[in-house]
Amino acid sequence: MTIGTQIAWDDTVLPFQLDRSDIRGRIARLDGVLENVLRQHHYPPVVEALVAEAALLTALIGQTIKLRWKLSLQIRSNGPVRIIATDYYGPSEDGGPARIRAYASFDRERLDEAGDPFSQIGTGYFAMLIDQGEGTVPYQGITPIAGGSLSACAETYFAQSEQLPTRFALSFGKSAAPPSFSAAYGSNVIRKSMIPGLFGIMVFLGALIAGKATASTLGKDLIHPDLMSWVLVTIILGSVGITLFIANILGIPQSNVQTTVFAISAPAAFFHQLNTHKLFTEIVPTWFIAPLLSFSICFLIGKYIYTPIRKKGYLTYGQLSQHPVVKTIIVIMSLYVAFSIGANNVANAVGPIASMMSHELTLPFDGNGFSIIMVLTTLVVAPNFAIGASILGSKGLENTGKGIFLFGPFEAIVISFVTASLLLISSTRGIPTSLIQLNAGAIIGIGVARLGAKNIFRKTSVNKFFVVWAIAPIIAFALSLTLTYFADYLNLL
Repeated sequence: MTIGTQIAWDDTVLPFQLDRSDIRGRIARLDGVLENVLRQHHYPPVVEALVAEAALLTALIGQTIKLRWKLSLQIRSNGPVRIIATDYYGPSEDGGPARIRAYASFDRERLDEAGDPFSQIGTGYFAMLIDQGEGTVPYQGITPIAGGSLSACAETYFAQSEQLPTRFALSFGKSAAPPSFSAAYGSNVIRKSMIPGLFGIMVFLGALIAGKATASTLGKDLIHPDLMSWVLVTIILGSVGITLFIANILGIPQSNVQTTVFAISAPAAFFHQLNTHKLFTEIVPTWFIAPLLSFSICFLIGKYIYTPIRKKGYLTYGQLSQHPVVKTIIVIMSLYVAFSIGANNVANAVGPIASMMSHELTLPFDGNGFSIIMVLTTLVVAPNFAIGASILGSKGLENTGKGIFLFGPFEAIVISFVTASLLLISSTRGIPTSLIQLNAGAIIGIGVARLGAKNIFRKTSVNKFFVVWAIAPIIAFALSLTLTYFADYLNLL
C-alpha cells in the first residue's frame, strides 16, 4: 500500500451548505494525489476506476469527520477484484494537509477488462473503520455490497448504519489518450487499444480533405516559399519543439499553432518577407475571437439549457453516462474532433515541410506538384501525431480537463462539438487555430455557468494557462529570430 503525496491546492475538499434546503455536503477533487497513487501500480483500467472511486469516497467522507488519526474504507468480495482498501489520515494540525493511500488486490485471470468496473466485485461487504488513535476504541460499520457502484454502497452504508440520507455524485477518469478521445476513454465508452488507430485514421482524413488551406498559409502565405530551405525549416521546427517542451515541463497544454506561426514569422520579418496583412488582419484576430466564441456558446448552453434541465432532475449523471445513445454520440464527437485536428494542427507541420521539399527539389509552389508533396508529407506526419499523442500522455490534458473543473458526458459532447466545429471552420478558411485554447474556452464557459466566475478564474491552473499562452509565442519568435540571425551570419541560408 503506497502513501500518496500531500494534498495540494488542486487536491482539495471544500464544504458547502444550502440553508434553505437543509443540505450539507463536500466537493472533492483529487488530481495529483490520485495520479501518484495509481501510477505506482500497474492496475488494469477497470481496477483503476474502482480504486479512483474508492479514493474519492474516502476523501469526501474523511473530511466530514473530526478525525484525529485515520479513516479506512475496505471492500472485500468473491469477485475478480478481491480487496479495495483506502486510508485517509487526518491533518496533524489545523489547516494542514491530509494524506490518502489506496490499494487493490485482484485476480487477473478472472478479470474482465472490457466489462463494467463494478461487475468485477461480486458479492461481499463494504466496511468503514474510524480509528482516532491511541487510547480510543476503533469504530467499525459493515454493510453488504449493493447497488451498481461503490457510491451506491456508501449510500447504503449511511442509510443503514448512520440513518443519514446521503448521496454521492462522482466523476473520474484517467487518460493517456489523445485529447479528442479523452472523454470517450474516461467514460469507459471505448477501449484504449482502439484509440491510436481511430485517431490516426481521422487525423489523416482531416489533413487530407480539409487541411490544404492551413498548410498553404504556413508553407507559403506567411513567408515567401523561396526562403524555406532545410536549414530554415529546421530552425522553425526546432524553435517550436523547444518552446513546447518548456510548456510541457510546466504542465500547460500550449498549442503548437501560435508557436509555429511566430516561429515562421521571425525569419520572415528578418528577411522582410512577412505577410503582415495575413498575420494581423486574419490570423491574430481569430485567435482572440474563436476562444471567446467557444466560451460564449458553451456558457449560454450551460446556463440557459443544461442547468435548468439538470435542476429539474431530467438529466442525472447516471442516466447520461450509461445511456447507449449518449455513448454513441461521445464516440462520434471524438472522431469529429480528431478529423478537425488533422485539418488544422497536422497542417501546421505539413505546411513548412512541404514548402521545404518543394524548395529543395526545385518544384513549383503552385499546382498539382505542391498538392502531391502535401499528401506525401501528410502520410508521414499524421501517423506520428497519433503515436505521439498516445504515448506521451496528458499532463496538459489533465490540467485542462480536470484542473479547471470536472465535467460529465453532456458537457463533453457540447465541448467536443463546439471546439471541433470552430476549428474546422478556421481550417477551411486557411487560418491556423488552437484546439487547446478553443477547448479551454469551452470548458471555462461551462464551468462559469455551473460554478460561477470566481470559482473558475481564481484557480491556479487557469491563471497559468493565460500566462504561458502569452509568453510561449514570444519565446518561439525570439528563439527563431536569434537562430536565423546566426544562420545568416554563418552563410547557412
